Amino acid sequence: VGATSASKLAALVRYIVQIGGDAELVAGWEARIEVRKAGNTAGIADAYWFSPTGKRFRSKVEVARHFELASAPPPKEKKAKVAAVVGDG
Repeated sequence: VGATSASKLAALVRYIVQIGGDAELVAGWEARIEVRKAGNTAGIADAYWFSPTGKRFRSKVEVARHFELASAPPPKEKKAKVAAVVGDG
């Protein structure tokens, strides 16, 4: 059973309230579920949240960071790629 856009938006409201925000912060926001159309992951559905200005967010945490909510987890640091050193011995 797949989630609906309405249920994704309701989950966003619950999350924002849970971490100390106000439900009114996401008034006018929209949730969309988009199915990947090509590649090895074709057919997988992704949820996106859109602000009233049209800015797209890929997760509820990204939305919380957008509102600068103190309880929002910080962004993950990207792991640096380390080149393998091949020894001569």
